[in-house]
Amino acid sequence: MRLVKGFDYEIVRMALAAGLRPRIVHWERIHLSLHDRTACRALLDAHGYRFAPDAGLDSLAALPF
Repeated sequence: MRLVKGFDYEIVRMALAAGLRPRIVHWERIHLSLHDRTACRALLDAHGYRFAPDAGLDSLAALPF
């Protein structure tokens, strides 16, 4: 895995735009701007993801089973 500090939202956005729907998305939010944190969460929510409580520096979203 490559380090993508601060680029996590763009990767999530590109993956969803390409039609990928991973069951679980785990991303590091600490290096994202407030705008990108909010946009990432809104994008995943719009695609049906549900969120675990934020823990530490990371966020976790999953599609319902």
